Amino acid sequence: MPYLALARKYRPQRFEDIVGQEHVSHTLQKAIDANRVHHAYLFTGIRGVGKTTAARVLAKALNCENGPTNEPCNECIACKEITAGRSMDVMELDAASNRGIDDIRELREGVRYTTARDRYKIVIIDEVHMLTEAAFNALLKTLEEPPSHVRFVLATTDPQKLPATILSRCQRFDFRRVTASALVAHLERLCTSEGIAAEEAALSIVVRQTQGSVRDALSLLDQLLAASTENKLTAERTMEILGVADRKRVLATIKALLEQDAKTALTTLREVFVTGYDVTLFINEVLAALRDAMVLRIAGRNKELVDLAQLEIEELEAIIGDRNPYDLHHYLRVMLDAVEQIRKSEFPMFAAEEALIRVASAGQSAKIPKLIQRLSELEQRLSSRPGDAKELFKEPEAPPENPPKSGAELAPAAPEDTAPAPPEQVPAENPPDDAPVLSQATDIPIDAVPPHSDTFELKPGSAPSEDIEGAGRLDLPPAPSGPALPGISKGGKKASRRKIDHDLLAEMPEAPPKEADPQPAEETDQPLPESEVVEAPPVDRAPPYPDLVAANPRELWSAFLDYIALKNPGVLADFDTRVLEACIVSKVTDKKVTITFPAGAMATIAPLQLKESLPDFLVCAVDIELKPSEEIMLDNSLEADRQRRRDARKKDIDAELRQHPHVAAALSLFGGQVHSTDIDPDALEDED
Repeated sequence: MPYLALARKYRPQRFEDIVGQEHVSHTLQKAIDANRVHHAYLFTGIRGVGKTTAARVLAKALNCENGPTNEPCNECIACKEITAGRSMDVMELDAASNRGIDDIRELREGVRYTTARDRYKIVIIDEVHMLTEAAFNALLKTLEEPPSHVRFVLATTDPQKLPATILSRCQRFDFRRVTASALVAHLERLCTSEGIAAEEAALSIVVRQTQGSVRDALSLLDQLLAASTENKLTAERTMEILGVADRKRVLATIKALLEQDAKTALTTLREVFVTGYDVTLFINEVLAALRDAMVLRIAGRNKELVDLAQLEIEELEAIIGDRNPYDLHHYLRVMLDAVEQIRKSEFPMFAAEEALIRVASAGQSAKIPKLIQRLSELEQRLSSRPGDAKELFKEPEAPPENPPKSGAELAPAAPEDTAPAPPEQVPAENPPDDAPVLSQATDIPIDAVPPHSDTFELKPGSAPSEDIEGAGRLDLPPAPSGPALPGISKGGKKASRRKIDHDLLAEMPEAPPKEADPQPAEETDQPLPESEVVEAPPVDRAPPYPDLVAANPRELWSAFLDYIALKNPGVLADFDTRVLEACIVSKVTDKKVTITFPAGAMATIAPLQLKESLPDFLVCAVDIELKPSEEIMLDNSLEADRQRRRDARKKDIDAELRQHPHVAAALSLFGGQVHSTDIDPDALEDED
């Protein structure tokens, strides 16, 4: 009798004999018992896991003389013919070689006729994904509504290639990879049946090469049994015949890497290279062993995560011990990067040596978590003793950049012929009765008046043009040379000056004070002299314009601005002086005053705030109308004025650059000329 390969000799003939596919076997058995057998099944999975075998067992279970039954008897004529492959009612079609539409048409014609003898006509299409698109379309109708005596079983290793129309018409079963432990146990039973004494390590080597395929494992075992002597199978003989790396060398390399022994790892790699084994494959096995070691340390002996034989698991556990899983993960990450370089390298041996050295050296960086843990423990211990922790982690105080000067240094020296300046007084809420009263027109800058204050401060170095009633002439020390006083602008739109009629203002009531955030003063290099402060007088006065209709509109508006500047200067803090001066009182009646302002200046001058103060100034109830006018135009708009200043500054900088000694030297050296200059736009803005 000719020799029969182990894969055919030991093909499962019952559902319970199918290795590692219990979920499929139990479902099909339950369907047969409940008489709920579907008209079309789809079996998917990798090669050699029992798809075609399960289809044949299902065919026997449906056509058995004792059935339909959940386990075929394998004794009746129908079971024997199906097992031998000569049943008239079981059609097997290899779609890899019969993939055209003509083959499917012939199949459709055949299933129309009833069975020859058995209960069902079973159609098994293997590698169904190889059918053409036209063949799939021809099969759709028959697959969806087959005759009552027909059952389809489709098998494929690539279900992604099947059309959705086929998938939706089938009941799908996914065959899993067989686990290493289950496959080793299955091979042990076969070896016992064949009378072969096989070492578990040898069978583990076989299983590791098959990736969960039973047929591949049986084919390799068949090869080993043919080459073995004295009916004995050893691990050494298995590695020699299959040409795989010695498992002991893989584990020795893992142990050397974990112990940071690069010399031993390189020596082991050289031994593997001398034996003629592929270095890349050896590194892949080392990588797989590192992965298994990491998962073992994290998840334990989880059969779903670590697919190894019992002996191999024990060997790995002995090597890794209680090592930190983070270290193993770090080694695996370094090895993964190295494997990619080995595959691309023209010198895989050199790249493999460099990879082992890198992994062996990776233990130094893997100690970082331990250092972090020690720092955390130290911080916790110090936190329990606040005094020691505060002293240990105290940051040194940086010395101040500008140490504060003493009061003597800040105070200005008093002139020899004048009395020392009186100390700075905080203005009272209500000024005293003997406070000086301004009676004459004095040239005072608006910026000298502190915002939101009932008093105003004279600019140092400038005395009033006339005597002040009740106080005489104020003699102030001359202003020192140097930078301007803090808070006083050197120029621009806020540095305007206005004549104030003090005879008129002295009779005006006070405006209520408004609080404001203090403005930080600018630092100056020279000490600042103390300034005289003249408080505003209390006012109980008659209306400044008894006959409002006869009042001069321009004079009325100017006096009103003087009133605002003295009594409530904070209202004008953000106003543009040129816009204010462009406004006019265009119409005055007994009960109404019309103020005309430039169109578009509403957001700039906020006339609503001025509107509230005008009745207080006139000391009478009056309606106020705000009227924008397109006819009133500012001669110099803000943006135009800003652009002129930028153009002037750009011209000055350009001239300065062209006259720079370095530029002159470069022009003299190379004999060129300056065509243009590139100036930073920020340098053209106002310094203040």
